[in-house]
Formats: sequence, C-alpha cells, structure tokens
Amino acid sequence: MHNDYVALRTLVQRLGLYVFIVAALLSASSANAAWPFSGPVKDVTVISIRKTDLLVEKQIPWMGKGDRPATPLLRLDFSTSADLFALSKAHEYNVYYSLKTCGKKVPDDDIKQYGDVYWNGQKVSPYTIASPEYAAVVAKHGSVTYQVFFQITPGRPLNTLCLALAGGNMLGGTLRSNEATLPNSSE
Repeated sequence: MHNDYVALRTLVQRLGLYVFIVAALLSASSANAAWPFSGPVKDVTVISIRKTDLLVEKQIPWMGKGDRPATPLLRLDFSTSADLFALSKAHEYNVYYSLKTCGKKVPDDDIKQYGDVYWNGQKVSPYTIASPEYAAVVAKHGSVTYQVFFQITPGRPLNTLCLALAGGNMLGGTLRSNEATLPNSSE
C-alpha cells in the first residue's frame, strides 16, 4: 500500500509540473512576449546626477532603528523608451539596477546602492500601479526619466561607472539593458 501511495504522489507531482509549464508557456505566448528570456531595454541613457540626501528621498525605505539619518546620496536620472512599469507587470519582473566599473562583471566595493528604480517616488515593481501622471508622460513623450540612488567614495571619477538595468522573475525570465556611462560630474 505504501508503494502505491508513493507512486501516485510522484505521478501527481510530475503532472502538476507539466501543467504548470504548459500554462506558463500559453500565458506568455498570448501576451505576444518573447518569454521568458528577453530584455527589450536597449536605450538606457544617463540624463543627470545630482546631490541629495536620504532625509528627503522618502521613497527609499528606511528600516533602521530610530529616525531616518542624514545621509548624503547621489540621485541618477536616466531615460529609456521602455515602459518599465508595464514591462515589470507583464512579466512579473523585479526591476533593479547595477552600478559598476564599465566592462567589469562584478560590483565595486566603494559603491553603495540605495533602494530600487523609481519614477517620481513610485517604485518600479510588478505590484505597483503606475499613477495617471506616469501614463500621461509615456503617452506624450515616448521616453521616460527614472531615478536611482547611490553613494560612492569621494573623489572617484563618475565617468568610469556604467548603469545597467537588470531583473527577473520566478520562472527564469530575465531583464537586461545596455550599459550607460555616467557623466564625470554631479550637479
């Protein structure tokens, strides 16, 4: 009796996996997507870098003890014609960014990234409903400016760094963008 139970459980598990895979493939093909291994963001361009502070950037979560500390940051504005909210939602991508020495595969120790990718205070996420203002910007301009935040060792030249978007989902889908070189100075 025990062997019959084990055989039945194994069969149900295998069938469940096959049903899940077929459902995921059908879902992706109906969305006209190149699922799940594509990265349509190819035009990331750095617009500007300016000084800011963690105290005023309330969209960055603070989970430390006590009040949010005064922490100098750099805010990097970049643009792309990709609608990151729609892309994130359509593929359930968690969108994040990489800031590292251009051409290097691993992050640098002297760069500390804060938070996620944002548009005017809204985190780009499959679970965030973009504001009506965002939809109007996408419809009007075709290109949208997003923000990321970071700290870097003082004196390090910014133009040695590149920004790239990355992300993925639980089904193995990946999001990758081009690398965009930072300008050498901040405002």
